[in-house]
Amino acid sequence: MPQTIATYHDRVRTDALAMLEGNAGAVLDFGGGVGATSAALKQAGRVSHVALLDQVADNALGDMDQAVALDLNDSDRVKGALDDAGPFDTILCLDVLEHLIDPWAIFPLLESALKPGGTMILSLPNISYRGVVMPLLLRGRFDYVDAGVMDRTHLRWFTKSSMVELATRGGLKLDQIAPNISGRRDNMLNALTLGLFERFFARQYRLKLRKSAG
Repeated sequence: MPQTIATYHDRVRTDALAMLEGNAGAVLDFGGGVGATSAALKQAGRVSHVALLDQVADNALGDMDQAVALDLNDSDRVKGALDDAGPFDTILCLDVLEHLIDPWAIFPLLESALKPGGTMILSLPNISYRGVVMPLLLRGRFDYVDAGVMDRTHLRWFTKSSMVELATRGGLKLDQIAPNISGRRDNMLNALTLGLFERFFARQYRLKLRKSAG
């Protein structure tokens, strides 16, 4: 999704919240900036407790019950913070893993912090997006920008299939996956092609994952 620097840390991800049903219980907002998205859930009366982990959590909104500022690449500190604050009924992990050095090491820690039967909402940018692929095909190059799919702070890249692979390799079940397609033209083209070329029009994918209740 397009985003500006001014709202990078304080956007409310209504698209992600739309994937949640009913009360979200105890919520972890991992890499959630100042906690705007989880704060919206709390203001709507849909959570019992919110814990925020982010490098800018010192500036967290007052709706947070817990806010821990830390380097999300530090797996030992992340594990300690999760052990102290968890377990959680719901985890929000929205456009953060692509900023990490080793998301494959951090993701299992999040999965372990999720209660049996719990839900995780994961969002990642899509490197197959036409805005990346077409310049590579036509001009043999890509350019970093301040925000979006080619954000210059992104360290890791994912396609739809590799997102699913990351999310389900430990046992979480994929309940739903949905593209974020911006603009009337791309939405129309996606509809006209019956979704066959969706991966070229999607800037992001949102995944809803569930942990076995067993």
